[in-house]
Amino acid sequence: MYFFALKTASWSRQAASKTGNFCRKIIAKSVRLTLLPAAFFALLAVSGCVILPLGDHPQVPKIGAVHQATVLVSVQDFGYGSGLLLRHGKMLIVATASHLFWVEDDTENKTPLEQLTSVTIFPSSVKVGAQKILLDKQKDVAVVILQTPLVNLHKHALPVGAVRRGVPYAPLGSQVYMIGNVLGPRFPRVVSSGVVSLHNARGLWQTADLAEMTSAPGSSGGPVVDFHGRFVGINVGSLANCYEYYVPQRVVWPTLENMLKQYRQNFPAVD
Repeated sequence: MYFFALKTASWSRQAASKTGNFCRKIIAKSVRLTLLPAAFFALLAVSGCVILPLGDHPQVPKIGAVHQATVLVSVQDFGYGSGLLLRHGKMLIVATASHLFWVEDDTENKTPLEQLTSVTIFPSSVKVGAQKILLDKQKDVAVVILQTPLVNLHKHALPVGAVRRGVPYAPLGSQVYMIGNVLGPRFPRVVSSGVVSLHNARGLWQTADLAEMTSAPGSSGGPVVDFHGRFVGINVGSLANCYEYYVPQRVVWPTLENMLKQYRQNFPAVD
């Protein structure tokens, strides 16, 4: 009887020891599983990295079609600008800023602007000449009517209705995006972003809105769009290196429509 009691006590100590070992292993694994992720994220925080949970990633603006339709406008011996390639019936046109062409009064040879101007369409970098340039200097809006290209470039252009269906007043504080060719062909179709700061801003332009963003030479004439890729306006100039003037859609569309209407009346064969 005494022997049986000793044996039972021995079995109990062995069982307790095994149970204790098992519990210690479970606790150790739990600690490792808890500390390792914590240490990992602490390391990321110290290094400045940020990881967002699934479903919380910032959305990408839907500007792909406008980005594809942004072109380089070159005026020989005078500089570069940007513009938006549009389809209007059978024509290809470019909406841009008229101040890109304010060179005719500064040159002595009086060479027609159409002979000085070319438009480069990306990504193939095809150059197309200008058939006619229509200007509204007061509103700083221009339309370049392109010569018939040798290749079909209509796939790169937006329908002219994209301007008509744009946003007349982008809400103050809303995000907008500007696409332009920084330093001409060196950095084509660069995207900048900022917020709408002021409607009907006073300055060199009587009918311009103001957005808090920066640009570089070559961006003038480039499109400004909202998060959904809707046309907001045409970039025309800078203020204090931290704001951009743009002619808003509510001015661009009626001006564009009026210039095209007059052109079609004078040149009905273009239809």
